[in-house]
Amino acid sequence: MCGDVNYCAKDMQRNRVAQDYEVNEQQVGSADLQALADDFTELIRDSEDPVQWHLLRPRFCKKCAAWKPPRAHHCRMTQRCVLKMDHWCVWVLNCVGLFNYKFFVLFLGYTDVACWISVILLLGPTLRQFRGTAGPLSTLLLAFTAFVFAAAFSLALLAFLIMHLRLIARNQTTIEAFEKAPVKPWPYDQGWRRNFLEVFGRQRQYWLLPLHPAADAEAMRRAYLEWTLPWPIDSGQLDDHAGLEMSQSY
Repeated sequence: MCGDVNYCAKDMQRNRVAQDYEVNEQQVGSADLQALADDFTELIRDSEDPVQWHLLRPRFCKKCAAWKPPRAHHCRMTQRCVLKMDHWCVWVLNCVGLFNYKFFVLFLGYTDVACWISVILLLGPTLRQFRGTAGPLSTLLLAFTAFVFAAAFSLALLAFLIMHLRLIARNQTTIEAFEKAPVKPWPYDQGWRRNFLEVFGRQRQYWLLPLHPAADAEAMRRAYLEWTLPWPIDSGQLDDHAGLEMSQSY
């Protein structure tokens, strides 16, 4: 959850735009690369298919001076481009993205369950205090305050958890869900079942555990490449972790 598991590696600068223009990223400046991306964007802007426009449009990060794949965004806190970035989480001091999104959702679930347990445990003492059957006024205020905070956090976390489960069902990130002009139909939606498996993996015994088995991590890398990168995948990319920097977890 707190590891560097979502960043775009430098060798992901290769892009179909660069290939079409026959440019070398090491020989031209970032301004030139941005101009090339803008030119290519104009060529495909008139496409009648908005889905193809979303998948093929070139994306260049001025801060990293590198091409970035679809669904990646630059995080101003880490100063890196994050794969399938969802948001920066102040509670875990890390950016939530492709490889730790499952851990974040589990974090919401674990915390919400803990808050509901606190609500149940505090309900009895709070009612007894209001009935005047136990303790002084200070104890009443303490129990009531703790109960209110626990209940408020429980409801807020539940709403947040439901929101992210709905995003998982549509294979969207928070950033994508609040785009001003969302693409319809959404090109990455594979159906709620496959979308769920893409995040949580296919091995049910690990769904509630904060880890990615090696097989699921490999499947996640392959799925990300197949659904986002505009060039064909070769075995060398997968052997080299497909240009994705991640921490292995088992």
